[in-house]
Amino acid sequence: MTKTIKDQVAGSDTTNVESSQQGWGCQEQCDPVIPKLMGKYKELTTSSESSLTRVEEGMGTVDAHMENLDQRVESLEADIAETHEEVRKALTKIGESNRVDLQALRDEFMAEVAHLRDVHQRELNSLLMQLQEARGDLALCKKVVLASPTTSTVESPRVNILKPKSFAGTRNAHEVDNFLWGLKQYFDAIGIIDYGAKIKSTALYLTDTAMLWWRRWQEDVKRGT
Repeated sequence: MTKTIKDQVAGSDTTNVESSQQGWGCQEQCDPVIPKLMGKYKELTTSSESSLTRVEEGMGTVDAHMENLDQRVESLEADIAETHEEVRKALTKIGESNRVDLQALRDEFMAEVAHLRDVHQRELNSLLMQLQEARGDLALCKKVVLASPTTSTVESPRVNILKPKSFAGTRNAHEVDNFLWGLKQYFDAIGIIDYGAKIKSTALYLTDTAMLWWRRWQEDVKRGT
């Protein structure tokens, strides 16, 4: 085993003392000062040993502090790793929550779009049904006009009657209903009762998309489609 600093110094001091005692043995009888010097030397040796002892104790204390510091560092590293894992889990949870919220918002938006699409489709179907009814009325009026032997005459109105507003083909059931009702009121006011005349007059108040539809429908009728 390796000797401590105290043992090494003590051994060296003992060897020196023994050598000094052997070398000075013959002089102790001759010189009375030498014993005093030897006493001082022994005191210094004892003081040195005491100092070395305190140094070794201090080094032991330092070692204990270093070991305690190592343990605290290891504990701190474990705490940092645990904190890092908690932060990672928290971020993962936040990301999952945001994903769920975005999916819910997307589903809500798609449901609203589907609802609007359904409403527009119902309005369009209602408009198409009314147009089909109008088409049947027009066909009936045409038959009546062709079968009539004479052409009905319309008396000049005695009052200034406002003409109905034109219809541009807006996909709104209320506007279609108001347009048809306005035409009926206008025809009643000016005295038009012939279906053929009503059909021709109605076509004059179609504009934009409605006029385009009317033209295409007439072309389809001519082609038999």
